[in-house]
Amino acid sequence: KTFLHFLAAAAQLSFSTFATCEASVHTKAIAQVTQETGNKRRLQTSDLKTDVENIREEIRTLIRSNRPLAPKFVRLGFHDCVGGCDGCVDMQTEPDNNGLDIPIQALTSIVAKWKNDLISRADIWALSAMVGAEMTQNREEFRMDYVGRIDCEDTGNVCRNANGNVRPCRFDLGDAREMPGSNLLTHELLDFFSHNFGFTPQEVVALMGAHSIGTASRQNSGFDGPAGWDDTNDVLDVDYYRKLIGPGNSLNDLIDAPNWNQETIRNTGDIPDRVQWRRRKTNNVDIIGLNVDIALCRDMSGRTQASGSVSCRFKNNNRCPHAAATIFLAATYRNNQNLFLRDFESVFKKTIINGYEESDLTEVPLSSPSLSPSSSSTDEPTSSSTDEPTGFPSPFPSIKPSISSVPSISSQPSTIPSESHMPSSQCQDNILQHFFFPW
Repeated sequence: KTFLHFLAAAAQLSFSTFATCEASVHTKAIAQVTQETGNKRRLQTSDLKTDVENIREEIRTLIRSNRPLAPKFVRLGFHDCVGGCDGCVDMQTEPDNNGLDIPIQALTSIVAKWKNDLISRADIWALSAMVGAEMTQNREEFRMDYVGRIDCEDTGNVCRNANGNVRPCRFDLGDAREMPGSNLLTHELLDFFSHNFGFTPQEVVALMGAHSIGTASRQNSGFDGPAGWDDTNDVLDVDYYRKLIGPGNSLNDLIDAPNWNQETIRNTGDIPDRVQWRRRKTNNVDIIGLNVDIALCRDMSGRTQASGSVSCRFKNNNRCPHAAATIFLAATYRNNQNLFLRDFESVFKKTIINGYEESDLTEVPLSSPSLSPSSSSTDEPTSSSTDEPTGFPSPFPSIKPSISSVPSISSQPSTIPSESHMPSSQCQDNILQHFFFPW
């Protein structure tokens, strides 16, 4: 065990070689505008606690009446915050955002009712993501700590498309954004999140657990995953890691996970063919994994074609090498639901303030306990994952929480009537062909 912990720690330290890119231009711009407009946005906060709790409860009501909205809100929050959270996603020219019209439209009346000088559309989207994550598990209240995000049309900057040309700033357009690809290799996955979010490898592995909720829709993404990534696709839990990591403590044990086989999904129209991994679910329904999921436990470097096709296998003959940078980290979550939820909450809170300093935002007073999950436990799913004893305690301190404390489901893409952020570095040029939250 000591040796394995040493290997995990070494993998964490070695990641410094990947973190070579500077912060994106868009992220820097948001931070600058936030500093310049900070005094204007820091209005009276006496009613802020009540307003946020009311918005939170209205979002919960939406999810109670339409459960698939929960992972859709998680996905919306993530997509909005790649490059900086600004309440705008490109629904006109970016296929990676297919299906986001559903959560956006669901929140339209809440945005119209509650958006003001202190609470932005971006704040409401971020809050919906936290509530969505909260309502897919019944152990933790995922509260939002800050408001003060600036909607793209209010930054005072122009918005640009992928070619750098000026275009309107609005909720369904904004700046072009490059999303993490579904075919990212292990080092590319870690590099993307280090560059765009400043995340450590442990935080990246925790965030990937968002794939434990939701399903993949061919009409949105081209991936064929109606049963999702694990056996409990409506619960944010560790079953995702159990499908990738074998039980036990030795490296051979971790590698000996249930087998996966790669396949190509042939699509028509504007959606390209996709490469995914498939395995049999316990009730004879198949679950899927993308290359970026398999990258948590297998290093496919030098073995992947541009299409995503991989020349090595998950196990047995011609097995892909293990992913030394992440496999031990994923093993720490495999049988520890409480640790996973704690670390997921922490990293997701960092996700939804991407592009801002905490000091430039307004802290939300603590919410009333009456809105915690335990007060309405009948609303929450119950995870089938139990906290089994594990011989793989985390070799590092848990992710440091912020100052105070995913994705679906088949839906038809559509164009939203009028009512995303490009890194300055070119380090992502060869890795962003497909998005990695494809629900």
